[in-house]
Parts: sequence; C-alpha cells; structure tokens
Amino acid sequence: MILEGIEFFNKQWFWLLLVIPIIIGWYILKNSQQTAELKMPNLKGFEVTTTWLPTFRHVLFVLRIIALGLLITALARPQTVDVSTKTKTTRGIDIVIAIDVSASMLAKDLKPNRLEALKNVAGDFIKGRPNDRIGLVEYAGESYTKTPITSDKSIVLKSLQEIKYNTIIEGGTAIGMGLATSVNRLKNSKAKSTVGYAKYPYKFLQIQHQDAAAIVIPRVSSARRQYIPCGFLEKGTIILDSAQAIYNPVPWIFSIISSRMHMTWVRAVGGRLKTDYRYSSALC
Repeated sequence: MILEGIEFFNKQWFWLLLVIPIIIGWYILKNSQQTAELKMPNLKGFEVTTTWLPTFRHVLFVLRIIALGLLITALARPQTVDVSTKTKTTRGIDIVIAIDVSASMLAKDLKPNRLEALKNVAGDFIKGRPNDRIGLVEYAGESYTKTPITSDKSIVLKSLQEIKYNTIIEGGTAIGMGLATSVNRLKNSKAKSTVGYAKYPYKFLQIQHQDAAAIVIPRVSSARRQYIPCGFLEKGTIILDSAQAIYNPVPWIFSIISSRMHMTWVRAVGGRLKTDYRYSSALC
C-alpha cells in the first residue's frame, strides 16, 4: 500500500477535509442558479457552435479541490517512523536466521501453527538486537536467501511477516542446505567476529545457561498427568534442551507451576506432541 509505514504528526488538520463537501455543494448550487441573459432583436447572424471552454471551468474547480486536499494533507505532516534505540555501544554481530517453510511447519501443536509461532518469536528476537545486522534464509527441500544481511530492522521484520508455507520450492526439510546457505552468507560478512564464528557453525553463540539455582520444567509431559512435573536444581547443574528453566526463582512460582490450575491453563493454550502436552515458556 502507498501509505504503509506512514504516520501523520498533526492528524487534527484532517478535520478540514469536512469543508470540501460543503464547497462542492455550494459550487453545484451556485452553478445551477447562474442564468445569464442577453436580449437581442433577432438571432440571425449567430451560428450555433459547440466549444469545450464552458466545461473547462469545471475542470479548474476540480483541480482547486485536489490542491486543497493536498494542502491539508501536507499540514498533517506525513512522515515515516523508524524507531531507534540509543545504546552506549554500537558493536554488534551478523546473524542469519534459517526458517523452515516446509509442510511440517503447518502443524498446529503450537498456536496457530508452528510457522506463525516461529515468526512471532523471531520478530521479538530481531527487535531485541538493535546493534546487529540480520538476514533471513528460507529452506524446505532446498534453500534460498530471503533477505540479505542488513542493519535495517524494518526490512527484516517486513520480510519475516511475508514468509509463508512455500509450495514453489522443492518439498522436504533439508536443514543442512538451510544451514549451509546461512553459513555462506556469514562468510561473506565483513564483521571479523562473525567470520570467526562462521568457521564453527556447530557451536552455539547464544548460550542461555546461567550458573544459578533453577526450577526445571520438562518440555513434553504426558496428558494423563494431573500436574506438570517440575523440580528445584542447585547451582552448577546443566539443563538440557529437553527442559525449560527458570533461573533464580522466587519460591512461590513453584507452587503455581505445580498446581492443577496451571495444568488447566497448559491444557488450554499449550502445544501438543502427539497427545502429550508440550510446554512453552512463551505461552504457558
């Protein structure tokens, strides 16, 4: 759309647009009442000719109305808004997000489906990386670059929202090709830190583990359970990806998570793996 991404600083000026219908009505009324008379003894010598000049004055009126509308729009101060966050440092890295667009992403174990849930989480991640350059790669049976690495987050977020189940590229889930395309993009990066990390794609750059006490919650739990099984872990314990963790928790959180009320909530909004409940830190 033409006005997409445009906001108006002084929207109150648009109230003047209500004057335009009044002006048009006044013009039509005045034009219908205008009757010019010229008394002549006879009409001989006057030839009837047709001309477009009387119609042209209506065109001038239309142009004046358009000019008035554009003037009011200019007074409303249209502008594009790009919200930036001031930070103390501008040091960042290059990141490429590989997104699966195969048919498996239409599964509804996450609401509304896996792909939409992924786009929501990825959008929050992108918004939280103001200093980094980010690119997008799509893959199914094959892979391609959706958005090259850029620091313009508005472009990345717009491209992210445009991602959908792709029936054009070959079907399948070639995660290796997706990662290879992502790594190739990072190898072309000019950031020294990114080039260094790209040499070891099997290593995790984002380490979420904290050396602190935590409440551990399994990602998948049987639907036959009356409560979500959870427990306390002491400092120094490494929690695997098969579980969620709440670090440095206050004790009363444990009572909420292990309650039947929370189990009812998980049953209503949580995901599913077959018939088992799939716990989500974002939804539950």
